[in-house]
Amino acid sequence: MGWVAQSLLFMADSDTVFLQFADATTDGANGYGSVIGLASVTAAAIPEPATMALMGGALLGLALIRRRRAVR
Repeated sequence: MGWVAQSLLFMADSDTVFLQFADATTDGANGYGSVIGLASVTAAAIPEPATMALMGGALLGLALIRRRRAVR
């Protein structure tokens, strides 16, 4: 039996998530045997709607200021 890479995708519903990997059997004969696990977790930043509204308002304000200066 060789190495098998597994990939998991899940969405956390709180600030803290407990992730655990365990051996499927106790004797190692019928399952995975000794499990060696390397876990890599990447958190993706998702902007909040209020942040997007604030940035949109700022861009709109900058466009209005630029338009006023161009008219003069």
